[in-house]
Amino acid sequence: MLFNGYIFRIPDESVDFTQQIALGKIEKIRTVAKWLLKHSRRSWRMFFLCKLFVARMSDEDIAIMCLTILGPRISVLLRPFEPH
Repeated sequence: MLFNGYIFRIPDESVDFTQQIALGKIEKIRTVAKWLLKHSRRSWRMFFLCKLFVARMSDEDIAIMCLTILGPRISVLLRPFEPH
């Protein structure tokens, strides 16, 4: 979503929503799409910046950038699933 110019807010309910999908309680793509739409917004500035930078990057550089930018955000979502 980031590379297409969307800014995603990760609310507290993200973990519960993700678990419901994993358990098969939410199966409809439309339900997931509505939830994502509710918690994201389009930033044209981000869209053009990403297109400008990504167009000049190798696949390896893009992967490293994804891990650097998204890693901390994803780790917050995965924290409840970690063994205690």
